[in-house]
Amino acid sequence: MILNLRNELQQLLPKAKEVYIATALVKHSGFRFIEDKIPEGCHREYVVGIHLPTDPQVLQELMTLSQKGYLKARIYNSKKTYHPKVYILRVDDKLSAFIGSANTTDGGLSNNVEMSTRIDDQNQCNQLLDWFHAIYSEASNIEPEFLNKYTKFYNRNRKRNSGYRSDWNTLFKKDKNFNLQSFKDTHQFFKCQHFEAYQKAFWNNYGDQANERRRMVKARFLQLHRAIENRFVEFGLIELHKHYHTQNIVSSHVYRKNFTSKNLASMWLHYGFSEAELDGVSFLNRPRIQVILRPDHVGIWLVVGKDKGGGKQERKRFKELMTDSKAFRNLFYLHLKELDSYWIQPSSPVKEEKTVNIIDIKSASHLHSITQKDTLKDYFIIGREYRPDDKSISEKYIAEEILTQFSKLYPLFLALKGDA
Repeated sequence: MILNLRNELQQLLPKAKEVYIATALVKHSGFRFIEDKIPEGCHREYVVGIHLPTDPQVLQELMTLSQKGYLKARIYNSKKTYHPKVYILRVDDKLSAFIGSANTTDGGLSNNVEMSTRIDDQNQCNQLLDWFHAIYSEASNIEPEFLNKYTKFYNRNRKRNSGYRSDWNTLFKKDKNFNLQSFKDTHQFFKCQHFEAYQKAFWNNYGDQANERRRMVKARFLQLHRAIENRFVEFGLIELHKHYHTQNIVSSHVYRKNFTSKNLASMWLHYGFSEAELDGVSFLNRPRIQVILRPDHVGIWLVVGKDKGGGKQERKRFKELMTDSKAFRNLFYLHLKELDSYWIQPSSPVKEEKTVNIIDIKSASHLHSITQKDTLKDYFIIGREYRPDDKSISEKYIAEEILTQFSKLYPLFLALKGDA
């Protein structure tokens, strides 16, 4: 039984000679995960569904790569609903197959509640490969005329569904007023005592007891740092660096009377520019990705600058690119819309417009209008939140979850940094 297919595939894909994938839904993040892991010269074939529907940007990329002969790709365009999730790989002249519920998306491969099983019996694997070839023969090539029509359908469907998703999220939204007293922290990475250290009563407390409470949180964050930093290369986070001063890898736990200028209401573990790239500029004034603990939740944020106008250089450049470059605007939107559970918070002068859910952003133009409201005065954040009892941040899963979410935010980090 396999609950996280990403972990299995990332072991086999770099050694694969052949890859065959038949899935109902493909998103850009899942497609890039597959393509970035395979070795040069690997033969791969895709049969992709369109009923759920698959992102037209993915179909465009598949069509282009197929036309250039880099891979073979078709869509299952039929009145029948196409719903398989089958991955077949040939490694060292032996076939392995994975079948189950996992589509080729970040959610399907790692974040959702999914189940797959692995098959290594060669007779069964060859039967599955025969099935794949039969499905492939029934499928259709991706043609430009169809893709144009499909894109219009997809955009109309996305607009209709955005309201549905918002209603659905509201229906199942958990109470934000989390009760720490009833928090069962046995299997969670961050314990009740860690959240208690950042309750309002301690925000301006400079006593030894309060500082010791926060020091314990910092020790926990450093443990998390040691669990994830050595895996950055594995997740493609090549240009993400810890703070060059060891004592600042995690934010300070000490409230200094007459020195700390605001409430000490959170602690974070952050990664960003190298010391050489900073060239004397404060680490906090450049884009960074961080895990943050607040009184009632844990957040994963892509942050640019800080309050009181930090990070103006990147933010001005970003606003200009969003206005002047259609290619940049569309690419940033393409990456952003993979983040269904996230929100974006530009520094808006209108309080009600401060935070916008990603699923409610309808187009690259809509995103442009949101980002242009950034006044450059407060934090610019793209983030998501986890309740303290979320299983994704349990002791067992937190490292994998953070690395996965960092890899989602990483293309946006590079874009804001100036590498896109």
